Amino acid sequence: MVLKTMWRRHRILTYLKSGLISKGYNFKSLSHVNSQLEILNTLIKEESFDVLNKLLFEKTNYRLLKQIEKGQENLIKIIDCPEWWRLCKVNEHCEEWLNRNSLLFSTEREILCFTLNDYGQKYISNKWQ
Repeated sequence: MVLKTMWRRHRILTYLKSGLISKGYNFKSLSHVNSQLEILNTLIKEESFDVLNKLLFEKTNYRLLKQIEKGQENLIKIIDCPEWWRLCKVNEHCEEWLNRNSLLFSTEREILCFTLNDYGQKYISNKWQ
């Protein structure tokens, strides 16, 4: 999966950048790594949107994804093990804004969330129902 490779490279570049900063490299030396991280962030955002849009179309009744609000790094885990995740509405469970293990996104009508908590729609028969 392309998205998984992008996240792996993002973690490597972030680790490299923090190592270079701790060794005292200046901003000019880090500009190449920073530019690669900026490009990678843009590509990850676009690919995450496409992957989530496809997931919603194929495995839920929700359509018309507007944007990903929070937690796009959890999208790979949702794709790999969907039976662990639940789909719920955020207006019923506001604490999901603070949860690190959630993916919040907005559709045309409402804000929804994939979460590891025990409420919401379960993944049954290859769909969230």
